[in-house]
Amino acid sequence: MNNTNNVYLLLKLAGIENEFNNKVFVPLIPDYHVYTKLGKTYFRLGLEWCNKENTILYKWNDFANDYTFTNVQQWHTASDNLSSLRSHIKNTPRIKYSGTISVPFLLGLTCKENVEWLRGFISQHIPSFFQLERTLFRADCQHNNILKQAKRKVKELQEDLYFEDSHNKGIIREGLPIVADGWQGSNEIVQALGVKLMESQN
Repeated sequence: MNNTNNVYLLLKLAGIENEFNNKVFVPLIPDYHVYTKLGKTYFRLGLEWCNKENTILYKWNDFANDYTFTNVQQWHTASDNLSSLRSHIKNTPRIKYSGTISVPFLLGLTCKENVEWLRGFISQHIPSFFQLERTLFRADCQHNNILKQAKRKVKELQEDLYFEDSHNKGIIREGLPIVADGWQGSNEIVQALGVKLMESQN
């Protein structure tokens, strides 16, 4: 895999099968962002694509003590593997950070779940890449879609209860009892209901 555009990293990562020299290919995707706090300072770190140089750029925003990530105090974008961020942290006393400063660590690329998602995202566009992660990515998308549908239905039922259940006795929908506190159950039951929903749709 050619990396002349700096579009991936080769990292040692537990839990994912090694692909080259006991390392794993980790794709770098433009618009990928991480929000974090280093020492006493809030940062947004991310990746961008430079059409002019045809390469990945690293961008950081320093928000000082603004935990809402609204007011940027300083920022920088370059194909420098965040070396400018290292200098900024070293030369800015208020940050007070002495921990790890590396691209994989700061961008969350030492986390197996993050890397699997990124590889799955790439496999959606290039099916011959990362085929296992493609399956996991699709499953995760289905999971998120079910949760979105459920949240919309929760809102609908809450509105129905508000307008129709003046005595707090509950209402009936699709032959099922609907109450303000919801049904009692575990995460395992919710998971099983999700699978049941997919079975009924298929």
